[in-house]
Amino acid sequence: MTRPNASSDFDPQLAALLPSLEGYVPVRMTLEQLEHFRTLSRVTREDLLGDAKVRCVDHRIPGYQGTEITVSVIAREDHATPGPAVYFIHGGGMVMGTRFAGAKPLVDWALRHDAVCVTVEYRLAPEHPAPALVEDCYAGLEWMAANAALLRFDPNQLV
Repeated sequence: MTRPNASSDFDPQLAALLPSLEGYVPVRMTLEQLEHFRTLSRVTREDLLGDAKVRCVDHRIPGYQGTEITVSVIAREDHATPGPAVYFIHGGGMVMGTRFAGAKPLVDWALRHDAVCVTVEYRLAPEHPAPALVEDCYAGLEWMAANAALLRFDPNQLV
């Protein structure tokens, strides 16, 4: 099926914003291009942490329908006193990225504010259709909130 014009691919209210996104995000990504963009969006633990004085501990937790997913907990090496906490869901349109993509502020917040930061490795579409992606993200948040004492943060300061 052919479309009469490019703007019909997008909601008319959002189509006007798309030119400003060109060069920043893959506005017209196709399934054939997905792996290329996934490669560009990969960030490793080492890329994220560098030589920062933080710990990064992985936990395997149940995601949507019990499938295991990984969350990483980032905290200062000397973290001991419960305080603020941040839950992070990486960008990537739920089709690309890793739990470390875009997470550099977590390292800064852990160091500057002694925050406990958790980032979730949710499953990606199209291999895992909705609602798995969003439910994985929610499962990570529920796990974090339920483990405030273990992770040493104040549950009233969870963002």
